[in-house]
Amino acid sequence: MSHTLRATFSLAILAWLAAPAAAATPSDCFDDLMRGRSAEIVCSMPLIPNAQERTELEKQSRGYVKNAECTVSIRIDRALITAAIENQEHVFQAPPQPVQCTVTALWDKQTKTIPISATFAPKIVIKGGTATDANPGLADVTGVPRALSWPVETWVNSGIGIKGNMLRVINAWLDHMRRTSLQRQAQR
Repeated sequence: MSHTLRATFSLAILAWLAAPAAAATPSDCFDDLMRGRSAEIVCSMPLIPNAQERTELEKQSRGYVKNAECTVSIRIDRALITAAIENQEHVFQAPPQPVQCTVTALWDKQTKTIPISATFAPKIVIKGGTATDANPGLADVTGVPRALSWPVETWVNSGIGIKGNMLRVINAWLDHMRRTSLQRQAQR
């Protein structure tokens, strides 16, 4: 596989993993988000595709890409998250969060691993207590040439499917957190 083709597939994998549909393996992030009391949420969130997603990934890459696994390193002030939950009208802007990916692909008839790095800085607009707009904020992709990373960044950050998945997940989470908060207040 040529360097350009390999880089294109690597970026496609990064874009695919940006979508919330990719399986997220539970880590301390969920517990910290739900029950943590510290001023910052600091955790690592692995994104590992399940067998069905790996099969689709291989199919979409014409058999070249075998797997892709990423870890997002999260460090964010809890106050930013709390404001998004408590305010009916709010714009949440996360600072850039680094992500490291390892893509396993077939190259020159051998299986190779390709490291890719990027950042995510999600922006979410909340109106009337509902997330109405979302953008994953993919940027700073390294490991492939900019001429290849720019189209993928544009697609990830403006793709309707990714935006729709983000809004669905965010609104479910906002609803859950608000109900949990009201239950705690009622118990006091």
